[in-house]
Amino acid sequence: GDFLLLMSDGFTEQRNPEKEEIGPERIQTWLSEERELLVEKNRGKVNVKELAEKFILRFREYCRNAAIGDDLSFLFLYCGDSIPEAS
Repeated sequence: GDFLLLMSDGFTEQRNPEKEEIGPERIQTWLSEERELLVEKNRGKVNVKELAEKFILRFREYCRNAAIGDDLSFLFLYCGDSIPEAS
């Protein structure tokens, strides 16, 4: 399935202690890497909760002890491979 991440700009504009901004490309790379690992681990399936936890872990590791510069909000949406029948 596919997923969609909606997030505030606080994530992409956050800087690490070296003043390097995360940027959207780095976040896209993190998500792609973590998604591939989860697909391998879970036999082709992605647990969106686990993906969100991995995303936050990567974010915290990047920031280390740098102050958070803006609000941080995100929402993961997941679309499975099939649509359930309406009842």
